[in-house]
Amino acid sequence: MRLHNLGFLLCHSVMAMGQGIIPNTQPLNGSLAFIGQPATPNTLNAKTPFLPSASLMHEDSGNTGSTDYPGPLGGSNMSLFSQQVVTGVMTWGANNTMTIGYANSTTLARGIAAIDPQTMEILATWTPPDTNQTLSLGYLEYLLETDEILFTSQEGHVYLIRRDDDAERGTSFTTIRDIDLTTFPSAIADGESLLNAMMDTAGNIWYTTGGIPGIGSLYAAQTSLTLGYITPDNQVHSIQMDGQTIENGIAVSNTTAYVVTGPTTIGTEGVPQVGYMLALTSLPSSGDAGSNGGVRTLWNATYDAGSTTKLGAITRGSGSTPALLGDDYVVITDNADGRINLAVYYQGARERNQLLCTVPLFGENASANDLAATTHYDATTGVYTVVVENTFNGTTMFWPNASSTLEDINGGWNNMAGMPGGTFAVQVSADASGNSTAAPCSVRWTSPMTVKANPVLSTKTGLLYFYTQDEKLADEGMYVWYVVALDWRSGEEVWRARMGSGGAYNDNWLLGGLGPDGTYYQAMLGGLAAMKDGSN
Repeated sequence: MRLHNLGFLLCHSVMAMGQGIIPNTQPLNGSLAFIGQPATPNTLNAKTPFLPSASLMHEDSGNTGSTDYPGPLGGSNMSLFSQQVVTGVMTWGANNTMTIGYANSTTLARGIAAIDPQTMEILATWTPPDTNQTLSLGYLEYLLETDEILFTSQEGHVYLIRRDDDAERGTSFTTIRDIDLTTFPSAIADGESLLNAMMDTAGNIWYTTGGIPGIGSLYAAQTSLTLGYITPDNQVHSIQMDGQTIENGIAVSNTTAYVVTGPTTIGTEGVPQVGYMLALTSLPSSGDAGSNGGVRTLWNATYDAGSTTKLGAITRGSGSTPALLGDDYVVITDNADGRINLAVYYQGARERNQLLCTVPLFGENASANDLAATTHYDATTGVYTVVVENTFNGTTMFWPNASSTLEDINGGWNNMAGMPGGTFAVQVSADASGNSTAAPCSVRWTSPMTVKANPVLSTKTGLLYFYTQDEKLADEGMYVWYVVALDWRSGEEVWRARMGSGGAYNDNWLLGGLGPDGTYYQAMLGGLAAMKDGSN
């Protein structure tokens, strides 16, 4: 998981390039616009629905990284368009509206923006009235039933903002709730920053403190964590852990929250550590005698957090936000020394053996992951597939400022050639009762695909969409960027289509995604770019 607040520090570079479309900041250098063959849709069954219905960084509240929207099928006549708008996470409303994490390129104020998905025109914006609040927009959640957007500030505020779209009055945002957790005893400990907020089906807002020290000065290292929930009537229930922090998002299904912790970076380098995978729910005030509610731990399990932060990594423990596999399992990657593992846990509490399996990933001493898994269930075969990318020796993030030059933007920070890369697909049997003689977890396919940002799966096309660079040209200092479509079932590359060139088109660890009409959108250093199939 990469925390996608960094996009809001790119305003100076956007201003330097001007307004309008994102320019190629290097020559295209004879690179091919399209490689491969147009795809024929190879439809998968619809994704598993999770409640509450929401749109967020990893697509839904189960963090599957998949969507039932179509995606481009590819071809030589693909259409490209872009806009120099500073973009973070992209979300979609029930009426196909687009809301993004956003920063004003003039004032540098962070907020959210309603954007026209066709023209990329900004329709409305919202920023906090208190300019001292540093918004954590990487994990904003768009709630589809209410058109409300939920997110936090590092300083302890939880915001619930409603989006309204009216044919006559236009688009606007209204603040529904602004909860200052610092006014509640034990809601946030000293030295902690607020990170996550997600709604459950009971109307509780689950929150965690945490941060990612590896992405620069956005978050200070923390030696403890607090997690809990806020009831609809603003009661706060929380628990605290020392020696652990949270470096990822969370998953929510109905009234259960799934959280992965990692060891603090302070004093743990070179020392073997563990992290925890937790399943939590709310304890109603009508429960045990004398109880006024609280956080109930359904189960917790340790995982191997290794002895050090991996080369190029930004997390000390697991780098993956928990991803749900239907109602059966929840998956993360650990941070074991040598080779990391995919760890598959049962969602429901078990008396023993909460862990179903672990699967080693990537090469020895060249294995790391800072991205959430992509998951899908094949109802025909009864098998889940989990796709994980290797981010070992990931390139640095670029932090432009007002004095950044074109040479800086096109500098060596773009070169991904030092990443060993690799993408693994692991299959997990939905029937892990022990009645089957087959191994419950095994590698299904591998690909050399190297990326820095999460892919997205379209169940309509059966394609998994990545964003990467031309490796051969990168060795020559020329950075040409492509959208790449892999067949979900086989892992074979179907096609790649050129998006642009130079550092302006570097995703800089920012997210891509699909829109309702099949357009692929990619946030990048220069703004927001999009690609869709052209007319025949």
